[in-house]
Amino acid sequence: MPWHEAGRALQDGSRSLATLTMHIAALAALTLLLLAQRGAASDLDRAERLFASERWDAAAHAYERVTASDPSQARAWFKLGYAYLRLGAYGSARTAYERAAEFEDVRDAALHNLDRLDALLESGAIRTS
Repeated sequence: MPWHEAGRALQDGSRSLATLTMHIAALAALTLLLLAQRGAASDLDRAERLFASERWDAAAHAYERVTASDPSQARAWFKLGYAYLRLGAYGSARTAYERAAEFEDVRDAALHNLDRLDALLESGAIRTS
């Protein structure tokens, strides 16, 4: 085999190796993404169970994890606000409801709860710490 053909074969082999490496990296990235989604789903399931059992402190922590890993979880922001409200963490409840209000599917409920929170604060029925 002449030198120039050997060089071309080596280059073709390098390209094949580079392509294979690129595919492996893409597959690894996809695997990590799927694992992260599975973890986020299990965090959300856990948060929902804690919320349903009215374990507000644990539910708030679980929803904090969900919203930290996926800030697009509108219902998690809304329920985080409610958990904070039940814990008396009114400033944190306001922040969570404000984030929830950014999402169309929970906007009306979040704005309603913000209005109720304001009314309770203005009436003196509750106080921020």
